[in-house]
Amino acid sequence: MYPRDTLSGRLLLINSNNIPSDSLLTPSRKTLNLLASLISAPRRLILSELEIFPPTAGPQNERWQSFNGHLYYFSTTTADWQTSRNDCLSKGADLVVINDAAENDFARGLNRKAWMGLKKSGSTWTWVDGSILLPSYWGPGEPNNQLNLEDRAEIGFFANSVNSWNDAPGTTSNYWICEKEVV
Repeated sequence: MYPRDTLSGRLLLINSNNIPSDSLLTPSRKTLNLLASLISAPRRLILSELEIFPPTAGPQNERWQSFNGHLYYFSTTTADWQTSRNDCLSKGADLVVINDAAENDFARGLNRKAWMGLKKSGSTWTWVDGSILLPSYWGPGEPNNQLNLEDRAEIGFFANSVNSWNDAPGTTSNYWICEKEVV
């Protein structure tokens, strides 16, 4: 065994020869800190983008589809018109507003009756965004306001026709289509 003084002397010798002083460690530590901040900056940016654009808000959600600068959500359940609209609003969207034949064809792709953002106030049909109804794609004999109860519009009633809109009571349970602009 070595006496205690001998071990202390050896330790002092090892420390003085192999371990750099604090003045040599400081630049290395600064370099490592700089590298760490460069690595973490993109991560912070990605995390902040996820907060601004959560995954449920974009086309990566399987039920959102992109078409002509807008995103469309096709529901997989049914509800009355107001509940459907509330669901769209909770997603940062509104019920679909059909602006042209191409959008009408796209919306008909659901291949079943679905609520759209068209409602009747008095005798006037208007879209949920306040725009007037132009153009329109009513099915034959529609709107007919059967039993004086039909104040909302559904798409896809006449499946094999471009003119496939039907008026229906807002209390009817239907699928629905939400629409919002791509940001």
